[in-house]
Amino acid sequence: MTGAARSVALRPIPATALTVLSIVTSVMVGRLFDGDAYLRGAVVLVVAVHLVALALRWSRLHALVAIPLLALVILELAAVVLHRTTLAGPFPTGDTIRSIGEDLRTVIDHFTTAVAPVPDSGAYANTIVLSLALVAAVSDTLAFRGGGRIEAVVPHAVLLVLTIVLANGAPGISTTAVWLGVALVVVATLRFDRWSASGVVGDRSSGWATALPAITVTAAVCAVAADRKSTRRTPVTLESRMPSSA
Repeated sequence: MTGAARSVALRPIPATALTVLSIVTSVMVGRLFDGDAYLRGAVVLVVAVHLVALALRWSRLHALVAIPLLALVILELAAVVLHRTTLAGPFPTGDTIRSIGEDLRTVIDHFTTAVAPVPDSGAYANTIVLSLALVAAVSDTLAFRGGGRIEAVVPHAVLLVLTIVLANGAPGISTTAVWLGVALVVVATLRFDRWSASGVVGDRSSGWATALPAITVTAAVCAVAADRKSTRRTPVTLESRMPSSA
């Protein structure tokens, strides 16, 4: 492949913009926590996910191969960053999967009673950081393999709206403006940057066909979060009830 063709496949300008959006989203979910200990791991994870996705596009692997590989890489990165003590050498083990599952169960069990801010380490922080990595992977896939423009921003918007619902109010005007500005840059660069059809999943001419499922998921997540929040009873403190699995 020529250098020009690889440049089209990599699309460095929108890829950089999308990485910045992932970092900004990582900062904004900090409203859920009582500190910023989660942030370093979150930024490392989302940047690594975008770099791996970039490498997979550079290698010209088909989406049916690249997407499962990206999922495996996320598991490996999450294990290294969040559950290092469960590794066997550099590799995740059954203990890693169990540790991730225990974090998720803890979050689900306390979801209706937890009140932000929650501890910036432990089950909640680990689950949010892993969610940020998944959001980065989904948005990257929608942008560069699904032909999505607005759709690429939707996963970030879902997590941001969920944060607003759970954190009792919207973030400040300045931080919201930064997020919206970066999101608009992502959409604009995806719209005007050159397109390579290699590895694209589906027909990018059917924009609404791909956007509607994402919009539906956004609405569903917001509805569930709002319903859970409205049914909360007595707040609980999580520091002593949530195991840390760093």
